[in-house]
Amino acid sequence: MRFPLPITPAAWLSAPPKNPGATWTPKSILSCYCGAPAVYKYVGPCIFYRAAGLKADGRLADAYSGEWWVESAVLEHIYNKLAMYNGWLSPSELVRAASAQYRAITALCFNWNDMSEMCCLELPDRESVEGLAGAAMPQPAWSNRGLDPNDPRTPMLRGKGEQVFFKVKNPLWVEPVRPF
Repeated sequence: MRFPLPITPAAWLSAPPKNPGATWTPKSILSCYCGAPAVYKYVGPCIFYRAAGLKADGRLADAYSGEWWVESAVLEHIYNKLAMYNGWLSPSELVRAASAQYRAITALCFNWNDMSEMCCLELPDRESVEGLAGAAMPQPAWSNRGLDPNDPRTPMLRGKGEQVFFKVKNPLWVEPVRPF
């Protein structure tokens, strides 16, 4: 369950706490949303997911300490949309389609990670965490190629799926899963 908090996103992002070593700024986070995000207090039980894996440079995108997540309802929506293809597509094709839908609506650039790993953040009953939620900004499929998002030839990830940014969270709530 989530409850709106009476604070602007910029003020919330500027206020402590912030993970040690985090390099983001309020402006860089807010630029990842289309429309106006809002700050919420999430009270468990709640489940969130985050894709991770190898980046284009061969380094690992850390699923445990990452700040960007989606609520379980986002994956449920993807699976519900694909349910009409059960029996028409093979199980492996449905997995690829679900993975592609996740990448598209979260605007997760291909060079950020290969989605070979997925983690689940399971917020225990009555525990809480604050997060900034809103629609993901559409962006080019590759963020490291200097692609112009205004050029109609640029391959784009549509975004607009709800994403949640957590400044801090309990890493003991995070564990690997295989939802796709």
